[in-house]
Amino acid sequence: MSEAVPRFHTPRDYRRRTLGAKAAKLSAMMGRACMPWQRQALDVALEVDDRGRFHYKTVVITVPRQSGKTALVLAAGLHRTLITPNGKVWYTAQTGQIARERFLEDMAVDAERLLSPTVAVKRGAGDTRLIFPAIHSQFRPHPPTDTSLHSEQSDLNLIDEPWAFSEVQGDGLIQAIQPTQNTRPNAQTIYLSTMGDARSTWWHAIVDAARAAEDPHTAIIDWGLPEGHDPSDIEAVIRAHPAVGHTIEPETVRTAAGRMKPAEFARAYANVRTQTRVAVFSSDVLARVLTETATMAPAAEVAFGVATAFDRSISVIAAAGEAADGTPVCEIVDARPGTGWVADRLTELQRHHPRATLVDARSPASTIATDPALTEIISTPASAELAGGTGLFLDSINRAELRLRYDRDLARSFDGLTLKFVGDLGQMLDRKHSSGSIAHIEACLLAFTAIAQRPAPAPTPEIWTC
Repeated sequence: MSEAVPRFHTPRDYRRRTLGAKAAKLSAMMGRACMPWQRQALDVALEVDDRGRFHYKTVVITVPRQSGKTALVLAAGLHRTLITPNGKVWYTAQTGQIARERFLEDMAVDAERLLSPTVAVKRGAGDTRLIFPAIHSQFRPHPPTDTSLHSEQSDLNLIDEPWAFSEVQGDGLIQAIQPTQNTRPNAQTIYLSTMGDARSTWWHAIVDAARAAEDPHTAIIDWGLPEGHDPSDIEAVIRAHPAVGHTIEPETVRTAAGRMKPAEFARAYANVRTQTRVAVFSSDVLARVLTETATMAPAAEVAFGVATAFDRSISVIAAAGEAADGTPVCEIVDARPGTGWVADRLTELQRHHPRATLVDARSPASTIATDPALTEIISTPASAELAGGTGLFLDSINRAELRLRYDRDLARSFDGLTLKFVGDLGQMLDRKHSSGSIAHIEACLLAFTAIAQRPAPAPTPEIWTC
């Protein structure tokens, strides 16, 4: 069994009763019996006062990878949904798509199996939720955006993997959550994550404040390698992992150490902060490229790019052309929720006689790429063309040989951008692992590719007669 002891842990106050045992029982019913660290966490997080209200309004949980944190948070969410008439419980993660997938895979199937017919499960892309009609309560995933909870209410907000959020994304998420809790006197927010990297300043500030016990209504549950210990000491990491001997074996950790980069292993399995992650583009580079004054020449030929976010929450149209001095310029033309509006907008934009309108058919925008109404309008780049355009786009930004007309959401999306290598093609945008939507960047990339790589269409033949 694990020898681990927590680094920081709010002690259980036995003057207050707790609902931890009931949440743990529910978790066991779903086939996920609580490990000791999970039961200890639930007992503290679910302490209630004499009025039956949760003492801790904020609970900060940070544990190593494979500790069972997602199972814990979803069990807590289901428990809250079941005990709260007219309740609304929300779950989010790095992206809306990831939140939805985890919710369906780790919660909906088991809830439907165990609690049917008292529960109804909806699986629609924009309407995923568990509903308990008898008490009018529901449990839902949502995207981690500043508008995703507009006009809603919350009894419990579960934030999974907040280490992946930038300052802007994190602040926007909290600004979305807080108003939803104002009329719910028993509301809670629970964060669960490993520690982060150099860009996880928002999450680390939350952990530091909880460790400092600045707020008596904030609890901290913090497991991992003790401060100051060497994360390359694999056996020390194993001893500090609270799930070893319960759901994972020591060899699992040793195997991970052999396959992962040292810094990522330290972050994931030792649960210590690292300083290794570097932004794709430095702030200095982006300052030279993102500009309010970027404009295309009046007679410039244009091209359009269309992209949809990984969680399909938004679609974006961008345009590219050349400035008067020949410098490529990209700008956002339109961005709205969903995809249903795109066909009409692209049809309207054909008045500009674009060189091309590109949509990646292997992306979440595939439904746009295959829309019969757009057959004569759009083109789908081959993998090699897209890879070449991506390389040129990245190089042009780094060399400041491209201008992006400033757009707030475009600028924000660079905070969470991640790249990936695809076979021999080179680097591509990584929608799945980027923090938040990068549809604004992808739309600009596609429009730029059409201008930079595609030849102009051949002129219509003319027949001259004497």
